[in-house]
Amino acid sequence: LTPGKTVRLLHAFNITCEKYDTSADGKVSTVYCKVDLNNKKKLKKGFLHWVSAPPGKTPLTITARLYEKLFVVDRPGEEGNYLEQLNKNSLRVVQAYANPELASAKVDEHYQFERLGFFYVDPSSSPKKL
Repeated sequence: LTPGKTVRLLHAFNITCEKYDTSADGKVSTVYCKVDLNNKKKLKKGFLHWVSAPPGKTPLTITARLYEKLFVVDRPGEEGNYLEQLNKNSLRVVQAYANPELASAKVDEHYQFERLGFFYVDPSSSPKKL
């Protein structure tokens, strides 16, 4: 989101950023936007989704495991050593933000995160470390 650009808030309206303020440390503190309640401008891309948190509170930080194919070939071991055909990026562990309600998630519960897929609260999770 930059001044003069229009994006659509997922499941909501188009907004156009007019300007923003920064804090003393250079972080964006306030964004000023104009809303198009009728969504007159058709956008092909530029949809934003966000994690909401009550004013003054930081969203919940979680650890998510993102999985890709285990092998870089369709038939591991058919030609060459299957160990050399492992996808080094088959697992990425990332930090992400989640809605505060997820803090009460229990082991073995499943959640769908929009655009990414389904996630599972695993046994290594705790209320302080999801």
